[in-house]
Amino acid sequence: MAHTAGFTVERTKSGKPAFARIDLRKHASFIPVLESNGFKIEDEPIKWTEKMKRAFSEKEFTVLDMDNFWDE
Repeated sequence: MAHTAGFTVERTKSGKPAFARIDLRKHASFIPVLESNGFKIEDEPIKWTEKMKRAFSEKEFTVLDMDNFWDE
């Protein structure tokens, strides 16, 4: 059997193929086919809660200097 990068076939205990996984980063041409069959492939935006927004606004963030990490 030939090996194709980006495809993985999972088999049952008896050896029959059960699932096929496709790496969509390598095979982006499959995305329109999946979307035309009803799959929704989009990045969902981060759902920021009020508590997270308040925490970011109250806290001051600084970048640490790795050369002086232990001095602080």
